[in-house]
Amino acid sequence: HLNVVQNDADQILAERLFKKFNADCLCGSPTVIIAFAERLQDADIRKKVCCLELAQERCTPQQMQFLKDAFPEATIMSTYALSEVATTLGEPCAESLKVSPYNYHLDSSVTLYEFIDPITLQPSDPSKNACELVVTSLESEQPFPLVRYQTGDLIAVESEDCPCGRG
Repeated sequence: HLNVVQNDADQILAERLFKKFNADCLCGSPTVIIAFAERLQDADIRKKVCCLELAQERCTPQQMQFLKDAFPEATIMSTYALSEVATTLGEPCAESLKVSPYNYHLDSSVTLYEFIDPITLQPSDPSKNACELVVTSLESEQPFPLVRYQTGDLIAVESEDCPCGRG
């Protein structure tokens, strides 16, 4: 894995490290990985990348297409996290990636999830309507856990189990 950086000096260093350590996966925000790809001098690196791990921001359809074109051999996945709870809330599996890089399995081992209507703020069924995600951290590096934190994120939950077997 190589975490991608933003300035020209770091770009040159990142390319050298990529080659030196024989890396094949890039991790970072879509914006930063795109900037890295646009300035990439070595076309062999593009062909070698087999995995892009996107984080920190949602990738637009245009950005996603650029990444697919720039790294044609790469599987693209995106993690869902909140810095406020200091943990990853959701990650895709191989089966869900076949559908979309934005289908996540929510990890309920360290976070309690609630789904509310974004207008009424009443509990709602995310398999029927888009709901706002509310989280309570059960375990965190932070000295004070967040309790019923309204994320502002609208989500929908698939009513069927994932083909991988997880709910």
